[in-house]
Amino acid sequence: MAFNNGQVWTARQAAITICAASTVTVTALANLASFWSTTPFTLANAKNVTITLPTVTADAVPMVGVDANSFQNLGMERKPVGATKLTATLVLDADEAMEAKVLTATAITSAVAASRYHAEASQTDVAILVTLTATVATANDTRVSFGLARCIVGFGDVKVTADGHVEQDIEAYCLPVNTHIEYYD
Repeated sequence: MAFNNGQVWTARQAAITICAASTVTVTALANLASFWSTTPFTLANAKNVTITLPTVTADAVPMVGVDANSFQNLGMERKPVGATKLTATLVLDADEAMEAKVLTATAITSAVAASRYHAEASQTDVAILVTLTATVATANDTRVSFGLARCIVGFGDVKVTADGHVEQDIEAYCLPVNTHIEYYD
């Protein structure tokens, strides 16, 4: 038996702000956006955004005997809460924009200067703020923000579109304790 309260949010486009996880400490004193204002790395656009919130599951555990109403004795076993998952296609302004934020580069000093990134060995945690806006941005717009304060990011393919944009698919995972949802009034 599973109780699924994990909501799935999707958007064709969203604003995403990324910065180092070490610079973000979320408290109840301000809006989420204010915590992502320290040296942010803002992506102008992300498309095909899907946020899957953690799911709480429980199993019924049968026990010996029956209760006073002749129902079988049962207990409930709570399972560990799953992780928050973010998938998106980022529209970047440079082919190394995302890697430069998350990975440590090794400078290559040859005739042609380059940077070499090593996928898993040097990856740092990032904080991601996703803002979905339902209307044109005004003082009374309908927005919801998802703050993922400490994420592990996986990279997909880098693609160059016909109009010259660089796109990259990402998957980010965040523990429930570091997942924050803010609805704007």
